[in-house]
Amino acid sequence: MKKFITTTVGLMVALLLVSASCKNSRNADVPDTSNSSAMLTVSENMVRATVTTEYVKEGCEVLLKISVDGEEQLFMPISLEDEFKVDGLNVMVEYTLSRIMQKECLKGAPISVTKIMKAK
Repeated sequence: MKKFITTTVGLMVALLLVSASCKNSRNADVPDTSNSSAMLTVSENMVRATVTTEYVKEGCEVLLKISVDGEEQLFMPISLEDEFKVDGLNVMVEYTLSRIMQKECLKGAPISVTKIMKAK
């Protein structure tokens, strides 16, 4: 009986330690938008980009020119707010690569923009 109680207490302590060390990752990537100024802060993951509409004839409504390892590359934002669809506009953007199938625009790699703001 004593061994059973010791084992049970030991398992409960181990379970408590494991559950306390687990991080809730459901909302880890969601920015806090309760304060509107939080969206205007440049994060360390943001990069400078230039909006271009020069490839409209090739089916690309808008692309972002981003320097990657010193080489300018084109990226196709999946959904970009109209206020940022201005040719030549300099922006700061945070993005993740997307696996969406490209239909018309084959000039840039598709990206999902997680944060964007006009560059100063």
